[in-house]
Amino acid sequence: MAAISMRGRGPTILIVLFFLIWGACSEEKKSLPLPEITKRQLAILYFGDFHGHLTPFTRFYGDAEKSGGFARLARLIKDIRAKNAAEGVDTLVVSSGDNIQGTPLSTAFRGEAEIAAFNLLGLDASAIGNHEFDFGADRLLQLIEQAKFPFLSASIYEFNGPDLIFKPYLKRKMANGLRVGLIGLTTPETPITTHPANVAAYRFAYPPLSLQRYLPQVQRDTDLVILLSHLGIGDDKTMANEFPGIGVIIGGHTHTLLAEPLLQNGVLIAHAGDRGLYLGRLDVEVMQGRARMISHRLIPIRHGMPEDPEMAALVGSYDRRLSAEIARVVGQSAVFLDGERESVRTQETNLGSLIADLIRLQAEADVAVINSGAIRSSIQPGPVTLGDVISALPMDNHVVRLEVTGEQLLLVLARSIKGRLTCPPGQYFGGFLQVSGLRFGIQNGLLKDVQVNGAPLVLSKTYRLATNDFLAAGGDGYKELKEAASYYDTGVTLRDLFVNFVAKKGVIATTADGRIRFF
Repeated sequence: MAAISMRGRGPTILIVLFFLIWGACSEEKKSLPLPEITKRQLAILYFGDFHGHLTPFTRFYGDAEKSGGFARLARLIKDIRAKNAAEGVDTLVVSSGDNIQGTPLSTAFRGEAEIAAFNLLGLDASAIGNHEFDFGADRLLQLIEQAKFPFLSASIYEFNGPDLIFKPYLKRKMANGLRVGLIGLTTPETPITTHPANVAAYRFAYPPLSLQRYLPQVQRDTDLVILLSHLGIGDDKTMANEFPGIGVIIGGHTHTLLAEPLLQNGVLIAHAGDRGLYLGRLDVEVMQGRARMISHRLIPIRHGMPEDPEMAALVGSYDRRLSAEIARVVGQSAVFLDGERESVRTQETNLGSLIADLIRLQAEADVAVINSGAIRSSIQPGPVTLGDVISALPMDNHVVRLEVTGEQLLLVLARSIKGRLTCPPGQYFGGFLQVSGLRFGIQNGLLKDVQVNGAPLVLSKTYRLATNDFLAAGGDGYKELKEAASYYDTGVTLRDLFVNFVAKKGVIATTADGRIRFF
């Protein structure tokens, strides 16, 4: 057999070999699986600004039925959890803070009842709100010890030190393998929206700096980051714009009710209003650190909804211990005493004027101012119970008397008006002042014709001013009152003052008299 000559065939053989090798490699590549992009579903149930509303309550004047109630909320959450578990969907239940303070029940047990209820519910985590400090920092630490869930805040430090006071974040692996990181932030307004003495040992950091420090730690080994924010809707938008690494923001502080979550810079922002009137449900699909909304509902908590028996028994046990005392009738009101957030924080109301008049008389002062944030609810016509008064005036603020110059007084009034007029839409300035012994107008944002007991305000004159110890300590940013020349504490709380007045008066029929006029 003749030998086959290879001479002159070198290029041809090389080309054939190249295609054989390439083909083998391409077949090998085709057999490799593509990287799997994991998608997991999560249901987030959320509420915030609960303010101790464990029992159903009348939402608006004239409502025939009572809304809210934690036993109803708990039953709804229990049902959703059970259905989701059967379908293989994980559920997370969270609060955006301000869980306590605002009802007779909360005041009487100083937050204990709310923590017991949240423990029974199986709350997964809560942010720390400014009103968590209303019963004092030591009491908050006690409540955190009682809680079977974490209170989170990455922005509260020792006043003169580098150490965080509270747990900043939580990492949790869900049943379906999803790794969730939750981080909490607290409003830096806390020292001026709760009594300054309650937080004197703490420093409330600028939230973006706190998030810049801790967000990378939370992102490590997690698939989704949820920010539990007690900053308010405006700051939540800022956080979303500055930190796209967040997947979802569950917010509170401004009592905002969002029918649908906002999508800001790829971040979902959800708020569920206040007092447990709604439960928010946000279902998301998580993929590569982002949350895509599948569906969202705001579920109203209303009369006729079924209750969870265990929760009803727990809340009932606290309510019965208190009911005999708070049901005591202390007087009558012939009129609706307006303490609604939307009105008392924007204009003169009959309830605001009455309280200001009472503290001026108690302190034997020339004028009086009271922050509208101290008034937390209205009082309906008819019998006035101790519980009604506690609901309207839940804080243990004392009546105090200061001495201020006319110039200082003018600056105080100007701050009240500026805060009211510059508040973002849908938000209300708790530092707006209800007044006594004063009459003035507001035109184009400026004070006009300020009178003290019928005479023009004199800038150089010294006036005796009655207020509460919160404002006197510089609360709501009133540094002029903190710098007042003298300080006298009557030792009388606003609540006791009001109860004593109603008992002696018998029937209240007060009206707003035009002491604050907008032109």
